[in-house]
Amino acid sequence: MERKSTKIVVFGILFALFVFSSANAEASPKKKLDGFWGIPWNVSAKEAAKLMEKKNATLLPFQNDENSLKYSGTFGGKEAEITLSFIEDKFCIGTVKYPKAEEDFVSTYQATKSNLIKKYGSVDKESKISAALDDINSYGHNITSVLLGVMLTEGTLYANWVFDDKNFICLSAEPSYAIKVTYSNKKLLDEKSAKEEQEILEDF
Repeated sequence: MERKSTKIVVFGILFALFVFSSANAEASPKKKLDGFWGIPWNVSAKEAAKLMEKKNATLLPFQNDENSLKYSGTFGGKEAEITLSFIEDKFCIGTVKYPKAEEDFVSTYQATKSNLIKKYGSVDKESKISAALDDINSYGHNITSVLLGVMLTEGTLYANWVFDDKNFICLSAEPSYAIKVTYSNKKLLDEKSAKEEQEILEDF
């Protein structure tokens, strides 16, 4: 009888722990992408420029317009071109571009992907070539940058992270050997698309 009551108590404790952990999991905050490089979405170009003054980046004065601010600097320990894009003076896209570098193209892509996984978790969607690079490396084989460059066309090498607030990060590569990381605010992009569609329809 004593053994039976002990089992009931143990079972009760385990059940309580399960319910508590489940409740905590449901109550845990959703994963969000609030901005790029410490710059919140929706801030004005003027506000974003002030925040960028604290970064290791130099404004490129002759390459800017009312919709973008372009910088050269260091991002993730590598020289990069950094662009902030705006819709109606609201910050909506941050882009990091590592200029073409054939010799370390594959390693740069893989290292960048690895860093994004460490910070944001597993990839939500990626191209077959992107996933294949992991398999090739895990078997101790290497694919040369030149060979990969021959294989590449626009959109064949990418990995995406999608957040609970629908914002997303896209790691991609271009046939020119440039590697890009794009941080995007989906709501602002959708609003822009809807407005442009409405303007087109008004013509009819």
